[in-house]
Amino acid sequence: MSRKSAFDKFKVIQLYLEDKATLISIAKDSGISIRSLHRWIDQYKVNGFDGLKSKARNDKGSHRELTENLAQVIEGLALQKPKRTIAAIHRQIVRHAKDNGLPIPSYAVVSKIINNISPDLISLAHDGIKPYQQKYDLLYIREASRANEIWQADHTLLDIYVLDDKGGIKRPWLTVIMLITVGALLDIF
Repeated sequence: MSRKSAFDKFKVIQLYLEDKATLISIAKDSGISIRSLHRWIDQYKVNGFDGLKSKARNDKGSHRELTENLAQVIEGLALQKPKRTIAAIHRQIVRHAKDNGLPIPSYAVVSKIINNISPDLISLAHDGIKPYQQKYDLLYIREASRANEIWQADHTLLDIYVLDDKGGIKRPWLTVIMLITVGALLDIF
């Protein structure tokens, strides 16, 4: 059953509140259990229309069955070398939870926690600093000790199409040349 708005709930129980129908007939017509109808009526009598509004969960976004410490242990195991499978981490967490009298998380919960770890952090933990820098650092900057010592060039195919001299459709190349000592852009082709 999808969540009903406060107005929808009120429309369902309105006939009962006005003594025009019984809860049994309303339950049959609406497909809503009598217990739910009782709960809606009690909430309406205590808090009025506001009592029928859906309450936001106060634990939304957290893992109900996990302590914060256990979630950190799962993340820590996922970031250790050598890289472990989710199944191996889950088995280790089950043993840890049993030994410490903690609730045992399901495989799906462990998997969700591990998959929510940022890929750059996983790369840094498992692959090391050099592969991490090559993949995630924007630019490796070198220092030059004298003028014209280091020039940097980049050459890439653009994602646009242009007409060449003969009327053919081509993708142009962009070439950038930069002088490192002054950080000046020398030319763009």
